[in-house]
Amino acid sequence: MERCSIETSKSVIINLTEDHEVIRTMLAVSTYLTDEKIREQFPESQKIHISASINEQNNIDVARIAGQGFAEILHFKSIISRIMAHVSYQPGLSSVYTELFNFSGNEIYIEAFPQLATWTFHDASLSFSKSTVIGVYREEKCMLNPDPELQLKNDDHLIIIAEDDNISHPTMDIPQFDFGNQSFSLEPFRQPSSDNLLILGDSSLLLQILKELDHFLAKGSIVTLAGNCKNGIDHDCITKYEFDNIVTECVKLEIADRTNLENLLSRGIEHVLILSDSSLPPEQADARTLMLLLQMRDWKQKSGRQFSITSEMVDVRNQKLAQVTNVNDFVISNHITGLIMTQVSENRNLAPIFAELLDSEGSEIYLKPARNYVEINTPIKLHTLTHLVSLRNEVFLGYKKVKKNDSGSIITDITVNPNKNVGIVFMEDDWLIVLAKG
Repeated sequence: MERCSIETSKSVIINLTEDHEVIRTMLAVSTYLTDEKIREQFPESQKIHISASINEQNNIDVARIAGQGFAEILHFKSIISRIMAHVSYQPGLSSVYTELFNFSGNEIYIEAFPQLATWTFHDASLSFSKSTVIGVYREEKCMLNPDPELQLKNDDHLIIIAEDDNISHPTMDIPQFDFGNQSFSLEPFRQPSSDNLLILGDSSLLLQILKELDHFLAKGSIVTLAGNCKNGIDHDCITKYEFDNIVTECVKLEIADRTNLENLLSRGIEHVLILSDSSLPPEQADARTLMLLLQMRDWKQKSGRQFSITSEMVDVRNQKLAQVTNVNDFVISNHITGLIMTQVSENRNLAPIFAELLDSEGSEIYLKPARNYVEINTPIKLHTLTHLVSLRNEVFLGYKKVKKNDSGSIITDITVNPNKNVGIVFMEDDWLIVLAKG
């Protein structure tokens, strides 16, 4: 610890994978920082915080004890399982998460705008054209997507999405809304029909993913689990678990077999989620995933069936290679967790914001059909759209445009934090990215 001069650092990242190693190292760092000599000679060292990821829920409390107030703990399994559950039926969502957690492009910042005191959250959110206001940070607590009529206080900070910090400036006036030929309704959206989801592969995250899916999928949705039941996965235990909305069906077989795969895909599947085989080395696991993706692409082309495919990848370098299979979205587990940990190491106050974004309670990020909000094939200003989304107690974050290229492949273009001064025309298959409570 002395050789590393930890007492002069801004933050500490513990980059280990085994929980017992993480906790042991965290205890070593926190004990060093609480030494009386260190505290006297380096008083600023008491502001240092430790970022670390824990795999098992049961180890989080002891990790916090070991951290002695210095630590911000990320629960790896809950983060990844929630992201996988959402992305499996909302392709493109992982790109939104990556954008927000990455240091390139748009990020989440916490900034003070005392000139907006006494304004409502709704009016404050409309005063920025090149930033997106998603919440309020008040008395060390974050409120994402609060009541639009929440009145801001002098000491409040706004939680915003922007391309950089200290570049967001309110216009101090509310823009005029131009509805043009748009017509809209505030009637509740029609509840979606049940879904039919296929999960391929065995993973220790499986039960946690199913619990998350049970929060969001419509009642009666069928989730078929197909794999070899390796890695300690007990399908009987999953089958006996009582879910509120989803119905699970477990099939034990070799998913790499073409005949087995075609039989599974012939069941009227709407979404496919491929889980990486954690019992294999990263390159072998990704190679197995690529084989499944290639077979599914070939079967889709020959059968004419349409369904979305989301795939977990271990190595981010294999993502570009896998794009030729026309997969709809990727979840790269270690990459996303690493991005979050790095963000938290830079700003400890981001930890509760990320936790709420990825929690099944409160507000989360959703992709919703643009046609549910606006008239398709009709121009609309994004300032006006921000206002319309706010009327539903949601926050407009961006949009997903869908089109086909010359070869007939579907191309998606995701934009987060667009300039609100521009206009746009949404088509039938386009989506809005919103922060909503369901």
